[in-house]
Amino acid sequence: MSSDNLNVFSIPVGVTFASEFNAGSWSVQPALDLTLTGNFGDTDLDADSCWSGTDNGYDDLSYGVSTEFLDDFTYGATLGIAAKTGNFSLGLGVNYTGSSNTDEYGVTANARFVF
Repeated sequence: MSSDNLNVFSIPVGVTFASEFNAGSWSVQPALDLTLTGNFGDTDLDADSCWSGTDNGYDDLSYGVSTEFLDDFTYGATLGIAAKTGNFSLGLGVNYTGSSNTDEYGVTANARFVF
């Protein structure tokens, strides 16, 4: 069995828009975050898979495999809102991360009481 090393580095670039305002005794903080990430280096993999002990007239059966395991660019957006009054706070957010091969969606919610 043999293995190889992959070297990848990512450069994220993003911008966040956020604000804070008061509504009665509540402090409300909406935010929007946009991100683009470039992935560089060994984002593709070429390999041979070998099976020992097969009876095909050869010593080993091997099969060439080529795959892109990491997209060259990913992009994302997160939209959220947080609110706080006294020792109690709430938060809600939705996010999206995508690339040429995948889409990922998420929702987060939290409630916190600090004492």
